[in-house]
Amino acid sequence: MVSLLPLFDICVGQFLTCLYSVPLCYVYPALLHLKAVAQTRRQKVADYLMIVFGMIAAVYTTVQTVKVIRLAPLFNGGSLMFFIYLS
Repeated sequence: MVSLLPLFDICVGQFLTCLYSVPLCYVYPALLHLKAVAQTRRQKVADYLMIVFGMIAAVYTTVQTVKVIRLAPLFNGGSLMFFIYLS
């Protein structure tokens, strides 16, 4: 059971990263800019495009993480790390 602890840490860490870091980098700054200072149509379109890109990136990274978590029981802790960095 103790041997699964690093595996759990890797999986949960990746899952939380894709759920919180991607929106923090792409979606929230664009939303703040859109609500606070965007005045021209070009600025608003750029903000909306960044929001859409951030949402697509968040969904993509979440799907990839769920795939890795589903495959996690097939690997030991060391080979799972190798698998994650190759995918």
